Amino acid sequence: IEVHVVTKIWYTYLGYERTKIAVREILEELNHPNIRVHVLIHWPRCRDDISWMKCEEEEAALPISIRDAGPPPHLDKANAFKESWRALEDIYLGEEDNNDNNNNRKKLD
Repeated sequence: IEVHVVTKIWYTYLGYERTKIAVREILEELNHPNIRVHVLIHWPRCRDDISWMKCEEEEAALPISIRDAGPPPHLDKANAFKESWRALEDIYLGEEDNNDNNNNRKKLD
């Protein structure tokens, strides 16, 4: 049996390096040979007109390792989602610099 899991990159993880970290974390949590992971971008950017979207507050609450991985998405609204898309393409195509790359390629769709 093969299980397909659809998950999303949260808007605080937008950007090339942040998205790579998010995918790595997802794959580590769902580490099972019969699980195929499909990754989407949840929101393409932080939006000031959505009351529950508290980008700056959530940014401040992120672990330092995530904050250091790239610019805050709310300060790079025009490019953060494009960089996330590029990261997803690189991971899928096997151009990501992760040691488990071949294993990740088999699990990520």
